Amino acid sequence: MIGLPGWWLLPVAAFIGVPCAAFARSYVAHIHDGRPLDAAMLRSVVGHTFRLTTPRFKQTQHQQDRKAQPNSARGLALFCSSILLVAAGPFAIQPSLANLSIVVAVAGLTILGVIDARTGFLPDALTMPMLWLGISLAWFDVHVALHDAVAAAALGYLFPYLSDVAFRFVRGYHGLGGGDMKLLAALGAWFGCTALPSLLLAACVLGIAASWLRYGGRAWARSMAFGPFLSLAGGIGLIAEPVVQFLF
Repeated sequence: MIGLPGWWLLPVAAFIGVPCAAFARSYVAHIHDGRPLDAAMLRSVVGHTFRLTTPRFKQTQHQQDRKAQPNSARGLALFCSSILLVAAGPFAIQPSLANLSIVVAVAGLTILGVIDARTGFLPDALTMPMLWLGISLAWFDVHVALHDAVAAAALGYLFPYLSDVAFRFVRGYHGLGGGDMKLLAALGAWFGCTALPSLLLAACVLGIAASWLRYGGRAWARSMAFGPFLSLAGGIGLIAEPVVQFLF
């Protein structure tokens, strides 16, 4: 297929990145407002993102701090747009279902990473669609075969679950959230079994490095959200090969 003009990337990335940033900020605000993570909340977030509804949040300290930082919204929008600018490059050069799905997946991972970093939650309403989208694409042999996607999704959930069981037996409390397990299962559906160990290793290395940079010698006794590092490793894994091919 004929590629799109290169200058289209900027408005397209902004067109996708700005709503992604607004969606993530709205989800974070709803969570800090104490709302349950259900379908009604998702509808409210979508309505707020596209200005279909007017949200009414309680004036919590978090909301006051958020209003006191007017540049945070523009910074997050720029961050999301920059990531999607890179992800959309291969699609602009060679439009295809595989490259389009990468843009969608990177947008979803960016939103999930932001939400988890700011709230410590990975909503099922966002992780489960990623899982089923990966399996649906595998049905048409996009990225990986169907049997590989299903097996990797199962392993992606089972391995961290068993690891958490062992950790809880030794330490007496959970070491990993259920949302992290579901996100890894979703990434397994996109990458397959072969890439799953490397993906998990990359996320662990990124998380350990960030923890030591933040807490120093106290890192072993502190907790951090794992979702952003899974999202980062997954995003890099999705765009690395097509972007390198595009550069060459």
